[in-house]
Amino acid sequence: MKINQLFVLLLCLFSYASCAQSAWQNLSTEQQKVLKNVQSQWGDFNSEQQQKLIKGADRWLKMDDQQRGDISRKFEKWQSLPADKKSQLNKQYKRFKSLPKSEQQSLRETHKKFKSMSKDKQKALRDKFQRAQQQKKQQKQKQKQKRPKRQR
Repeated sequence: MKINQLFVLLLCLFSYASCAQSAWQNLSTEQQKVLKNVQSQWGDFNSEQQQKLIKGADRWLKMDDQQRGDISRKFEKWQSLPADKKSQLNKQYKRFKSLPKSEQQSLRETHKKFKSMSKDKQKALRDKFQRAQQQKKQQKQKQKQKRPKRQR
């Protein structure tokens, strides 16, 4: 009796796992066109990865031509970045996503304001920020030098 229950339980788990993954054939024709580059790997993706890809394909399908062009250019720019720069940006993104939603929204609004400024104003703000960062770094170095060294 216990063996039958175990068998049924395992059967349910395996069937759930296979149902959780979306079969390529279950995607719409439009989704398949967008995701054609990953078709050969589709079965290797877990359910969460497949759902993210499907969600991305659906977003792509809802975009107009200008939005698609913008995204394509950004992706090409991303592809051309050196690996260390991509790594740095990924860390920043993860740090951003770990912030409370209210802080994320505040940063988005600040970024939107910055992007609406003229190029000259943007450059002036960048320069001011970099100078402030350099001064902060120099102050830290001075503080380190002023500390008395511990004797062993």
